[in-house]
Amino acid sequence: MKQFNILIVDDDPDDHLFVKSAISEFRSQINLISVYDGMQGLKYLGLTESDSVHKKFPDLILCDINMPFIDGINFLETVKKDESYKNIPICILTTSCDECTKQRLISLGAMDCIIKPSYMSNYKTILAKIFNNISSFDDL
Repeated sequence: MKQFNILIVDDDPDDHLFVKSAISEFRSQINLISVYDGMQGLKYLGLTESDSVHKKFPDLILCDINMPFIDGINFLETVKKDESYKNIPICILTTSCDECTKQRLISLGAMDCIIKPSYMSNYKTILAKIFNNISSFDDL
């Protein structure tokens, strides 16, 4: 059974817990890597000037927009400009996203922009929808 690696880039620890709880209900092996702002996300991926050449390649990145240091839009732009990462799906999960912002995010390379659910139980539904749109997740 393949192990899937999901990187979550979000400054809200509760959202990390909600996603972790939701992925535990899937039968496949899913490893959740948690970072709490865009700068930590770029460091994890090896995309900052101080990083070594060693890069890490998650199967999916879930990212918030409003974060300290580097926001989700700048994180998305930086990741998608790098040839090594341009094909990794990035889904934006945020508390608010108007149509103009959503279209901008998609034009920058995000696979989707989804409003965070009000209830923890809805995270599984959202993740299932995201997984269904990624061919490498067909084994889930």
